[in-house]
Amino acid sequence: MSSTKPSPSAAPLRKLLLVNALLILLVLELVPLLFFGFSEGRWSYGSAEGRHLLRERIELLGIRDSEDAEQRDEILNQLHPFFGYVVRSGLFSDNPHGLRVNNYGFYSHRDYPIPREDERQFFIAILGGSVAADVSNHEQIFPGQPGSMIHELKQLPELAERDVVILNLASGGYKQPQQVLILSYFLSIGQEFDAIVNVDGFNEVALSPLNQDAGLPVAMPSAQHILPLSAVANADAELAMHLARLRVRKVELLEDIDALEQAGLAFAYALRRIRVQRNLKRYSEEVERVQQQSTLPAEEGIYALARDQPPPTDKEALKQMIDLWANASKMIHDQTRVRGIPYLHVLQPNQYHPTARKFTEYEQSIFGNMPYIDGVLTGYPLLLERMKELQDSGVEVRSAVNIFDQEPEGVYRDGCCHVTLRGQQILSTYIGRELRVLIGRSNQAAL
Repeated sequence: MSSTKPSPSAAPLRKLLLVNALLILLVLELVPLLFFGFSEGRWSYGSAEGRHLLRERIELLGIRDSEDAEQRDEILNQLHPFFGYVVRSGLFSDNPHGLRVNNYGFYSHRDYPIPREDERQFFIAILGGSVAADVSNHEQIFPGQPGSMIHELKQLPELAERDVVILNLASGGYKQPQQVLILSYFLSIGQEFDAIVNVDGFNEVALSPLNQDAGLPVAMPSAQHILPLSAVANADAELAMHLARLRVRKVELLEDIDALEQAGLAFAYALRRIRVQRNLKRYSEEVERVQQQSTLPAEEGIYALARDQPPPTDKEALKQMIDLWANASKMIHDQTRVRGIPYLHVLQPNQYHPTARKFTEYEQSIFGNMPYIDGVLTGYPLLLERMKELQDSGVEVRSAVNIFDQEPEGVYRDGCCHVTLRGQQILSTYIGRELRVLIGRSNQAAL
């Protein structure tokens, strides 16, 4: 019985094929790895760290991404008759810090108004957008700990034994005149305050151009937030269809990004990235259709959105916003001065306003091509110029734009404006020290 032996030339051929296959696999893995390494700073295998930049693009397109899978299909904001919009009451009640969205749509441990139960309580209201809301949340999560505003205030003898109560009146996307309107409302219903802190500036100059692009006055609430909600309020059959498709696209896209962030190999990452980009394009198209349907003339909808006639130029709109920012702060000052309430206005830091700060490698990797950059570059110098006028009017306004310049650690956590825990500690400490001086001076004047 004879056996068939492989041809002497077959072994080298198989070896050659195996080597070529390995080289092909190596190239398929190495090329994407180098590409994403240089473009995204992603050199290691395993889960991507932090939130993927594409999640921010989803939020910029108008649909907020919730970490809670059960809330991903929900509209988190609601129209409000006085404030423009608020976060839906009752959300996030299961978080470990006891915070939730209260009866007025603000993150807090308690519903509003909060009555004064004894004279030891010292009520501080925080006004502004999401960065101000983060200040408030930080104080409620780490009350009195080093790196908090309350810790700095406790260094003041007259506050050392007081119970400092934070009232968060800030929310994502808020910009003047929402702060002054919200404060006026709560003062009118009898809410007591012992100090007011307004942290703003970024939303005013960054979101106003988006209002201008959407044909809304800069004084109206953020178009990025209000238009999708007004679209729902004015919904017709065609718009309802687009909203339904938009929800499906969003779920698909978030699932794809979840898979993308778990990609262990660069080749798999590249394939999933292609799928994400394709679904992102579909999602963007649906958002555009919704926005087209939601920009009906004011007289055709049930939700009134004022229109400038004629529309201002970009330069005129920016000037209007700077004037509005200054005038609204003066109004808050006037309201608080007659009541003897110390008022501190803080211009928040932002990565797109040039300072002496040297960014970390990670920070540089997350600063994308955001629609806010031009507004900050042109608007922040104008805000800083107007600060002198505010100070001359008696407004206690401070610039925090340079507070991170000497910090070696990363302080920014996204491509917008929000900060890390270390950045929050620096910002809260700065606000606490400035407010401590202001309260101390106010107490001395009252003697």
